[in-house]
Amino acid sequence: MFHWSQYQTEQYEESGQFICPECGADTIYDLYRTYRHARLFVMIIPITHSKELFFETVRCQSCGASLSITVLAINASVVGSVMDAGTEAGCGISSNLGNIVEISEAAAQEILRRHFTGEFKAKPVVRISLPLSPGEGYMVGFDFALADGRDWIGESRGIGIIVDRRDAPLLLGRTIGFCNGIFRDDTPNARI
Repeated sequence: MFHWSQYQTEQYEESGQFICPECGADTIYDLYRTYRHARLFVMIIPITHSKELFFETVRCQSCGASLSITVLAINASVVGSVMDAGTEAGCGISSNLGNIVEISEAAAQEILRRHFTGEFKAKPVVRISLPLSPGEGYMVGFDFALADGRDWIGESRGIGIIVDRRDAPLLLGRTIGFCNGIFRDDTPNARI
């Protein structure tokens, strides 16, 4: 009587200028988004439908390479102020790109070590979140970068960085280091 139907659709979103990390050309990219759809049917009548952003791909018009959206964050500027950090995303991919935090060399090495140990296929992208309580380390975990407006997507030391817009005002301008097994604040005069 009830049954689910699931399928995916790919949709062209926008184009822009970038330097392709695969072929090195200063060229045009096309952004495609893959959406996952689910429908609940009663007999043959659909009663609910959901659509969620599942994946994003940047395609180089010169060489055809399919790349992670984080390639667009390589030249992202630093978000200017605490007020900007907490704002909602606007139209277009550029309103989702911005560097909120930096990572130290030690933090980058630890992230790459964990990435290698986990045998992940894609380039590392990490989500950085505030400590759960004072005195604890920052939460750093692997994630997928989606420019859905909820996060800032940036880059530091060749690693894609995702920061939730709600956490962004408190993380803005910080440098995350790694020492004694903990991701900690390496920002001079830090108070968190």
